[in-house]
Amino acid sequence: MNKKVSVTPLVWHEARELVEQVNPELAHVIDRLSPSEDYKLYKLKYVYGSIIFEQGKLRLPVGESLETVSLYEEGVPKEYQEQLDYNAGACPVTLVLNKTIELYLEHQERLVSFGHFGQGSLVALWRLLDGETSFHPSTLWNVSAGVRTLFMLPKISEKGAFNRLRKEFHLSPYSPKGVNDHWYIFREIANHQVFGEPWVVEILVFGKNWFDKLADPAWHELHLYLLKQAWQASKYWRNKFAWDYTYTDIQQRRGLKPNPYVGDTVKHLISIALGAIPGHAPAIDNDCAPIKRIQYAYVSIYGLKKYYPTIMVPMFLSEKNAYRPVYYSLQVPTAIELSLKSSEHSSTINDLYETNSLLQKYFDEWFTADSKASDPSIREILYRAKFDFFHNDVAEYTQILPVTQLPIDDETFCQPLVDCHYHRFCANSSFVKGCVRIGRVLR
Repeated sequence: MNKKVSVTPLVWHEARELVEQVNPELAHVIDRLSPSEDYKLYKLKYVYGSIIFEQGKLRLPVGESLETVSLYEEGVPKEYQEQLDYNAGACPVTLVLNKTIELYLEHQERLVSFGHFGQGSLVALWRLLDGETSFHPSTLWNVSAGVRTLFMLPKISEKGAFNRLRKEFHLSPYSPKGVNDHWYIFREIANHQVFGEPWVVEILVFGKNWFDKLADPAWHELHLYLLKQAWQASKYWRNKFAWDYTYTDIQQRRGLKPNPYVGDTVKHLISIALGAIPGHAPAIDNDCAPIKRIQYAYVSIYGLKKYYPTIMVPMFLSEKNAYRPVYYSLQVPTAIELSLKSSEHSSTINDLYETNSLLQKYFDEWFTADSKASDPSIREILYRAKFDFFHNDVAEYTQILPVTQLPIDDETFCQPLVDCHYHRFCANSSFVKGCVRIGRVLR
């Protein structure tokens, strides 16, 4: 291999300031260990759209390009292979230094976002802390620099307009067929020399030596810190069996036999409401991707004149951003578990109606005093959850709102990062025609 990988080996005194800036608690724990120079950390930089981990395996960046190579590519220093291939062959423990990375799954034509992680986040602890026996399937996961599961609401495959964009940025000749293809175009644009705004995520990867002595009493504080981080991150997944039991109990008590597709959709919506899984929301900054410059390219070069270049990015519903709802679309499903539709003739609006109906039945049971599912902690979590359903043809469905209501309630749909005179909300987007808004009732 003639190409040099972009890896910077560091020892603690060289990396300390980087860690302290984004995760001071971790920095102070390591300070008290006073690690020797045998304990290496590796700083890696990836441009937007690079694949950092592919099926659980680390890939190293090459220069300032989209190209990444396997850890075992010919010419990669043996030190990197020895120090970074641990954790039972899964992702090495990683600290995000800036921007955002996304953990996602690819299932045929469906993308599933498991979560995105910003500055100061530690990634890949679960498998490491499981010990010799683990039920964690590491080869499922992919991690991208910036978010993978983003897309623009307006259709962006008009031939003439796409050709202008392709000529400017020397793009691949194939226009996007669906929203999951938008990322391929965005990352090509973002990494062309005329783009004008480099977007780079930096991560710090811990070498193998850091975890060889976790059982040593001298390393107890670091071990405890890692366990606490993993424990907090896994709190929903450790209790998922109880939620699954709850759904079964309610179905039996009420004599419900839900459509499996609708049942899986409802479970996913509740997971979003609990803050366990991200929904999507309009991007309002450049943390997840170079949003502003991509929007500019579509307004000024592609010639998007009618609609706002609203870009949807994954976002968790959280107390920190309680005023911002998130969205899930039956037209762009991202549920982790999703049964096939029972009928090809089932319409989106009918599925939406059934989803709303089943969700209300679950909630009725949760707030019934004599129900096994009526746990105080569950009621407290769900009490503030709010679900609204939208479609472009509501007709006689009085419980479903018109999509034109979306930008009235949520102004972020019409607040791109570039000036867009005379543009309007894209109400005919496939995403919004059959979407659910998940929010919280503000205290």
